[in-house]
Amino acid sequence: MPTSPTPSPPLSAARRWWIGFNVAASALAMLALVVMVNYLAERHLHQRFHWTANRQWQLTPLTVRLLQSVTNDVRVVVFFHRDNAPSLYDAIAGLLKEYSLANTKIRVDYIDYVNHPAAAEVFKQQYKRPFKTEHDLVLFDANGKTREVYDTELSDYDLSGVLSGRTREVRRTTFKGELLFTSAIAGVTDPTRPKACFLDGHGEFDPGSDQEQTGYSKMAAVLREKDIEVNRLDLSGTNDVPSDSLLVIAGATHRLEPAEVRRVETFLERGGRLLLLLRQGYVTGLEPTLATNWDVAVNERALVYERNNAADGYILTTNFGDHPIVSPLTDVGLALILPLPVGKLPVARPEADAPAVKEIIFSSTNGMASELDLSKGLRLQPRPTDPQGAIPMAVAVEKGGIQGVRADRGAARLVVVGESLFLANQWIEAKANRDFAALAADWLLDRRQLLGGIGPRPITQYRILLTDTQLRRVRWILLAGLPGGVLVLGLLVWWVRRH
Repeated sequence: MPTSPTPSPPLSAARRWWIGFNVAASALAMLALVVMVNYLAERHLHQRFHWTANRQWQLTPLTVRLLQSVTNDVRVVVFFHRDNAPSLYDAIAGLLKEYSLANTKIRVDYIDYVNHPAAAEVFKQQYKRPFKTEHDLVLFDANGKTREVYDTELSDYDLSGVLSGRTREVRRTTFKGELLFTSAIAGVTDPTRPKACFLDGHGEFDPGSDQEQTGYSKMAAVLREKDIEVNRLDLSGTNDVPSDSLLVIAGATHRLEPAEVRRVETFLERGGRLLLLLRQGYVTGLEPTLATNWDVAVNERALVYERNNAADGYILTTNFGDHPIVSPLTDVGLALILPLPVGKLPVARPEADAPAVKEIIFSSTNGMASELDLSKGLRLQPRPTDPQGAIPMAVAVEKGGIQGVRADRGAARLVVVGESLFLANQWIEAKANRDFAALAADWLLDRRQLLGGIGPRPITQYRILLTDTQLRRVRWILLAGLPGGVLVLGLLVWWVRRH
C-alpha cells in the first residue's frame, strides 16, 4: 500500500522574513537600475523614441532645429483652467512637455486661475498688458519680449453640423499648437522683428479685408503667425521702401508710376526683399526691370493651363524645382488659377555678380502657355506653336552675398509668381498654398531655422456605437463581471491553499 507523502514542514518566521527581504531588495535593485538607465539616457543620449502609431506630440525637424538653437531661457506660462477644454489642455501640456525635454532652457509653468487665484493675480501684475481675452492663453517670455497664443487660435473647427441643425456640437478638426508655439519661440528669441509692407494704391489685394476673392487678411495672418509685423506702404508721395522690410506687391491692377518703379529698384539694389505676385491681364511696370536687372522673363500676354483641364482654369501641381521654398510642398502641391508664365531669361551673363535665378514652380508635363486675346478679356488663343510641357510659373532670385549660403542686407532676394489669387482668402487654404506663403517669407527674410513648414495636425476622433442591449451588457460587465471575476479568483486561490 503506497504511503502518503510527508507534508513539508511550515516555514519558520525567520525564513519568511528572509524571503520577503530578498523580494524587496530585488524590486529596489530593479527600480534603481531603471532610474540609472533613464538618468544616463537623459544626460548623454538626448534621444527620445516614439513607439505609438499616433504621433500627435512628436516634434517636426523644423521645431527640433529651432529648439537646438535656443540658448536663452524661455518661460512658458499656461494660463488655463483645464475644465474649460480638457482635451485642448491635455494637447497643450503634452506638446509643451516635448519642448521642455528637447531643450531644458524651455521652462513651463501652469497657472489655473480658478483654483489658484493668487498666482493668477501675480501673473497679471507681472505682465501688465491688454490681453485680448482675460483667460485661457499660453504666454512665451524671453529677452524682454512676450508673445501670447490664445485657446481660440489653437484649433480649426467644423461648424457644418451646427449650421445644418444636425447637432449642437462644434467639432475641433485640427490642432495648431506646434505651428503657433514654434513661431512664438522664434519671435521672442529673435532680437529683431521683421516687417512686411504691402504696397497700396494700385488695386492690390487688401491685407486688411476679409472678402473671399479680394481680401488678403488670411495672408496677413500667416505673416503675423511668423512674428512678422504687417504694414501698408504708399509710394505715391516721397516715401521710400523701408530698407529692413519685406515688400509685398500682391496683384496690382494699375501700373506703378516711374518714380515708384525707381524707388523699388533702389530698394532692391540695396539688398531689398520682394514678393511680387502678378495678376492676369495686367502689368505692374516692373517687368522691364525684372528682365534687365534680374534675368526674369514675364509673359504678361499669356496664361498657363493644363491641356486636359483648360475649362476649369486651375492648376494642381506638385512639379517643383530644387529650392527651400518648395521642397516641403512636394507631397501636397499647390493650387493656382491660370498663372502667367514666369521663368529665367535664356541669357548667360559672364559677370560674377549676376543674379541666380531658379525656376521653382512648374505645370505638369501636360501644360501649355497660350496668348490672350485682351480685346475679349482673358480668352485664350491657342496656337500650334505655343510652348508645351512643364511651363515655369514662379522664380526665386538671389543677387549679391554668397548665394545659397546667407543673404545679408547687401544681398537682394526676390520671389516672383505669375499668380496672386491663389493667396487670397478664398484659395489660400487650398492644398499647400498657405505653407508656400510662409516658406516664401522665411526664405526672403533669411529665417533659415524656420524653413521646413509646420502644418496643423488633424484631430482623429474615435466613436464606439452601441445598441441599448450592448450598452446594458457592457454596464453589467463593468459593474458586476469584473469585480465578480476578481472575487471568484480570490476564492479559488483561498480554496487551493486550504486543501
